[in-house]
Amino acid sequence: MTSRSAAPIGSPCWADLWTSDVEGSRKFYADLLGWEAQEPSPEFGGYFMFTRNGAPVAGGMGDMGDMKADNSWKVYLATDDIAKTLETAEAEGARVVAPAMAVALPLLEVCLSVARRFLASEPIFTGDRGHIHHRLLDRGFTPRRAALLLYGGCGVGAGLSLLESMIHRRYAGVVVVLFGLVTWAGV
Repeated sequence: MTSRSAAPIGSPCWADLWTSDVEGSRKFYADLLGWEAQEPSPEFGGYFMFTRNGAPVAGGMGDMGDMKADNSWKVYLATDDIAKTLETAEAEGARVVAPAMAVALPLLEVCLSVARRFLASEPIFTGDRGHIHHRLLDRGFTPRRAALLLYGGCGVGAGLSLLESMIHRRYAGVVVVLFGLVTWAGV
């Protein structure tokens, strides 16, 4: 079987399955494709990984509370410059529904967690108490207050994404740096 260390630009680099039948899907794709279906992780809201020969190949998730799974695959494409890719897509007639800043806090949280674990020589796919919400709880925040603070951070990210789309990417870098500094100061 061929393996690769990185996805070529423009090709699929990851896929997530959003399924209403987690156990059925884990068995189906294990039988169909020879994948090993890892156990859903409570630390990550039930997210689970499919692996093949020990290498991660895809992820999966079930219903998320009142948000019911739509039984579909989400495919992610590799790019080396997201701003240029979005600009080109829009020039070719695509419509950007949610600017990248709208998911900045969750993506930043994942990147920080992976980097923290890597630098500590810990497995990157294991749970720990280093996530932002755990750190807030350890500082004495109530679960409600921690959640509201994170919702507020996501709201700021969403507001900045609207600002970014209104200023036509002219000052997009400034907006991203501003959001990063505010988040860093908050963590």
